[in-house]
Amino acid sequence: EAGNVPYVTENHVGAFERQPEKIAAILRHWFTDGADELEAMKRRAKALGTPDALFRIVEDLAAMIKEEALELLSTRHAIATA
Repeated sequence: EAGNVPYVTENHVGAFERQPEKIAAILRHWFTDGADELEAMKRRAKALGTPDALFRIVEDLAAMIKEEALELLSTRHAIATA
């Protein structure tokens, strides 16, 4: 999910850290002194969200499969009638 890290960090809707101690410190901050920051991230994340993204992806995949199937049928038909 490497592509998600820049998206999250550049849009200020989360953080990325590899070291467990630093992760714990970030979470501690968000749930204590950083509650306002966490709320702001939540609002930004909601604004960035695309709740129907999964359905759009499925529709795109279905269209691609349909197109591929039609090409395959056309090729088979051309071979059969040749």
